[in-house]
Amino acid sequence: MKYCVLTKKFLSFLILIIFSATVLASAGGAGGGHSGGGGGDGGGIFYIVYFLLRLIFMLPFPLNIIVLVVIIYVIYRASKKYQNISGLNDIPNYTSGDATNSIANKTDNIPDDLFKRNPDFNKENFKQKVRTAFMNIQDAWMLQDLSAVRKWISDGVYQRFNTQFIMMKQIEQVNEVSDIQIQQIFLDDVESDGNYDIIHVGIQYSMYDAFTSNKYTQLNDGGPLQALEFWSFIKKSGVKEKDLYHTNNCPNCGGDLPNNGGETAKCPYCSTITYLGDYDWILTEITQPDDYYNSNSKYEKQGKFSKQIREQIGEKQDFSLQLLEDKASNGYMQMMTALALKKPEITRRFVSDKLFDKLQQQIKTQPRFVFNRLYLNHVTSFDYFRENGKDNIVIALKRSSQQIKNTDGSPAFDSVVFSYNEILIMSRDAGAVKPQGSLYAHSCPNCGAPVKDTIDTQCSYCHAQLNSTKFEWIISDWMSAAEYEDFKKASGTTLTINKNIDELDDLFSVRDYALNNVLMMVSADGRITEEEKQYINMLAKKWNYDLNKIQGFLMLAQTNKLVVRMPQDAKQKQKIISLMEKAANIDNSISSEEKALLDKVKTI
Repeated sequence: MKYCVLTKKFLSFLILIIFSATVLASAGGAGGGHSGGGGGDGGGIFYIVYFLLRLIFMLPFPLNIIVLVVIIYVIYRASKKYQNISGLNDIPNYTSGDATNSIANKTDNIPDDLFKRNPDFNKENFKQKVRTAFMNIQDAWMLQDLSAVRKWISDGVYQRFNTQFIMMKQIEQVNEVSDIQIQQIFLDDVESDGNYDIIHVGIQYSMYDAFTSNKYTQLNDGGPLQALEFWSFIKKSGVKEKDLYHTNNCPNCGGDLPNNGGETAKCPYCSTITYLGDYDWILTEITQPDDYYNSNSKYEKQGKFSKQIREQIGEKQDFSLQLLEDKASNGYMQMMTALALKKPEITRRFVSDKLFDKLQQQIKTQPRFVFNRLYLNHVTSFDYFRENGKDNIVIALKRSSQQIKNTDGSPAFDSVVFSYNEILIMSRDAGAVKPQGSLYAHSCPNCGAPVKDTIDTQCSYCHAQLNSTKFEWIISDWMSAAEYEDFKKASGTTLTINKNIDELDDLFSVRDYALNNVLMMVSADGRITEEEKQYINMLAKKWNYDLNKIQGFLMLAQTNKLVVRMPQDAKQKQKIISLMEKAANIDNSISSEEKALLDKVKTI
């Protein structure tokens, strides 16, 4: 790996310096140095190294050799310690309380300023809401019915589940979950997002989890599961906290909320929408551990990037990056539904005319498919630019999916779940006012009236243009990570951050991607044997991982929670493919499943 190469290069360089120092000592004698130690002919650091090496060679034999060996050993140990650094080390081990980085050591992390912004916040009451949310979501998922939980889940969370329900119906699939046990709930992190607070909560749990498809029985799998997830809740700072989780009353007027909230949970008496974070903590994100520890802290909502966006937009009231990302995830999932069902009208109200044409063309040319699995690993505000009087926010998405292609004929199944990096551009007029409704939840942003799935872009009540950037954030473009890099080069747009997509996963190095994908390869048949575990341990040692620290990551593989990942950098990608090929050929043969996986990663 690159760390071993760096060590060898460093030792070679050290030997070269030793050789050079010996020559200098022979030629220049005591006059080889210079006074001051900081001139422009090599610098103080080189002089110190040179001076130390000279001292070593002035020592009598064999003391000079012993000292040299000790120095080389110290350098070697330091390089080994550096090699143990990995983004995989932070993933908690939730199977053993004695292991390094055990989840048993996790405690609540609540900064004092959360209480200052929310004086009535009660940790135990909040945890009870989290527990209620988790248990009720499991029931809603199994029944494929979100009506009981709609009032406290965001549009984006609603659409993620709803899209998967649509796909499951296409393949006649159900997911039975039972014997649900929550072992631990801990508050892991708190963010401030403009006028909102976000609490990230770790939930360790076990359950029986089994998928059954009447149409494609080869998809049937499941059994006992131990898992860890991170759920994110948002609420406007300082507002008095109501309880949407244990009552059925409108938090504004107290009237009874309808049992079936539909796509929008709106009070029938005062028209209050309950899931905007104005009254209680609302579920806005569910993240797996590998994505959470790798990406969650990259662009914190209260960080420098957020401040730059707010300064550019000039908004002081109610602007939340988390809620903007929620709109993006909502729209994106509806776009995926439109592609799978070949119904572009699903997206018409919230995409630009140009993007709608692009979606229509893709739907016409691609064969029919359905998603067996479809998840958003992360949705992250990534950059900003202003153009033609519009604010444009670049949203980076990592989608993990597993497709069944050619569902009209002989179906072809993806062997494993693959991840893809994509970009959405969200656009809105500079200085736009707060909308009266949400296009992403089928309501007109100008008057709040209901909107149907139609290619008509005018509200049937107030006749306002629905997909206008005057009222709402519109998805103006959708592209792959590679297309985004081409867009940056060709458009000449001045970006606020101007970073690469790979920087969202900067804790993942080449060996991390390689180990992740090798694990996906050995588990392609749905299980990891003891022999395969031994092989992975051998490979991890060879690649200089600390096995104690990466047990949490290895547990994700054993519970089938990993997805195939690839960086965007072409050279890194080729290194990973080469390592995967070596791993696949360890027994001097490559199976058809391994070959299919290798062929697929070359196209990502």
